[in-house]
Amino acid sequence: MSERIVVAHPEWGIFIGQGFGLGFWSRQEAAGMKEVSSFGSREEAVAAMLAWRVDDGSEAYDFRRVSVPDGQTRASVEHLRAAGFGTRELGQLLEDTSLEEALDRDARRYGLGRLAMH
Repeated sequence: MSERIVVAHPEWGIFIGQGFGLGFWSRQEAAGMKEVSSFGSREEAVAAMLAWRVDDGSEAYDFRRVSVPDGQTRASVEHLRAAGFGTRELGQLLEDTSLEEALDRDARRYGLGRLAMH
């Protein structure tokens, strides 16, 4: 097992990753994901947060250690639970929602119709 760093925020939850220019967090929008990004060091995690955020905001982030299998860079719900993350922090990671279902739900929420995944 390797020790990695995950990023948590008291309001947003655990940083899942980014895509489409957006950051995804476990308590806001997990987009059907069941694993989160992890980083090799605190410095790498801080740099990732700064890369997509306009303000620093690092005082609100909690950089926590998690053990993942050697060679992996994503942490599963099981790894996060073992590291002490609770239900509140895990948020939408615990939902039984596929990526397609999450995208369709959000498309309806924002008036975009149905997004087809092919």
